[in-house]
This record gives sequence, C-alpha cells and structure tokens, in this order.
Amino acid sequence: MAAVLSTGLGSAASHRTAAALLGLINRRPQEVEVVSARTVRRERSWVAHQSRDLSASHITTAGGIPVTTCARTIVDVAGTAPFLIERLADQAVRLRLMDYTELGRLVDSVRRHGCSGVVAVSELVASRMDWMGRTESELEDQFRSLLTEAGIEHPQT
Repeated sequence: MAAVLSTGLGSAASHRTAAALLGLINRRPQEVEVVSARTVRRERSWVAHQSRDLSASHITTAGGIPVTTCARTIVDVAGTAPFLIERLADQAVRLRLMDYTELGRLVDSVRRHGCSGVVAVSELVASRMDWMGRTESELEDQFRSLLTEAGIEHPQT
C-alpha cells in the first residue's frame, strides 16, 4: 500500500504484485511493482512502471489496495513474464474474476498504444475463445493446451 500511495493519485499495484493480490498466483513476488500514468523520479525500493494508457477503468481494489484489474494485470505481465500469462488468465477465468471476452476488449483498447505483450495475449485469447466449458484446475488447462497443440479435439467438460 505504501508504494501505491507514495507513487501518487491514480497509481496501482501492478504486474506480479497485482497478480498475487488478486489471488492469481500464490507466491509473493520478490519486488513490489506499481504502475502510474506519470513518471516517478524519486529513489524508491519498488519497481515503478509508467503507462501512457492507464485509465481508471483499469484499476480495482484488492484488500483495500488499488490494483490493476485482472485483464490489465495479464497484459502487463505479458510484457515482462510472458511464460505466466496462460496460468494467470486461466486462473482468473476459473475464479470468475474475468472472462476471455473482457481480456480481448482490453487488448484491443491498449493495442494502439504499443503496450508490450499485446501479441502474446491476443494469441492466448484467440486460442481460448473456442473452449466451450470451464476447467477446474491448472492441470486441466495444461491438458487442453496439449490437445490444442496436437490438433486433437477437446473433450466436453
């Protein structure tokens, strides 16, 4: 909370910090990450990201702390840790915190701003939109990914 407050109005916990606060990952990240629409120039003990397209609609709260929404968190993480986005997105859908349509809309809204990670998230959304049922575990998600890669039809969930 201190990092968000000291970064200024309209700032929010982001990236892996937001993922942990939203319950998308179980481990606390090694560094606190915060996103702000303005440049933060003072010395700090956390990672500050500047975003040209951060809007109030991209911010929610978790435990009273301003954090980026699930969809925005996934797009942000895709730019720094693309290997995590499938896991985060599938967990957010499982927890009913978002759906892939919402994630697709966010990607479309930030694409023109040169947000890194947009291509990876776009590909993920396209591959997930044809999944008719929801899975109940990370292992089921991995199984469905293997089926997709092998060109095998998905079983009904």
